[in-house]
This record gives sequence, C-alpha cells and structure tokens, in this order.
Amino acid sequence: MPQDKVFNILVIDDETMTLKMTKQGLERSGFSVAIFSRPEKSLEYFKEAHQELDLVITDKNMPTLTGLQLI
Repeated sequence: MPQDKVFNILVIDDETMTLKMTKQGLERSGFSVAIFSRPEKSLEYFKEAHQELDLVITDKNMPTLTGLQLI
C-alpha cells in the first residue's frame, strides 16, 4: 500500500501566539509545519526548501515586510 504524502506548510506571522496555535492545529491534522515570526528569515528558508513546500500562509501586515512584499 503506498504511503500517504505529508503536506509541508510554511506559516509566517509576527504574532508568536498565532504561530503556535496555527502550527498545533495543522500538525494535529497531519501536516508538517515550519513557522517563522520574521519574514526575512522565512524568505531564506523558502529559497532553500521551496521545492518541498506545498503551501505558504502569511500574515498580510507585519512590521518589517508585509505579506504582499514577501510573496
């Protein structure tokens, strides 16, 4: 029987509590989740891991780099 694919999700938000709750909920649903509170660091991660990622969720309003600038 083939193994189910685990979906990899990148979540970026400057609110630490939002990140933790989102990660918890998504992992309980079987997803693999990477979280970043600093958009610049998430961009570095994305450049390295983009081929393994299935979905990116980003906050729109962040102090150093907006979600729109990030995408």
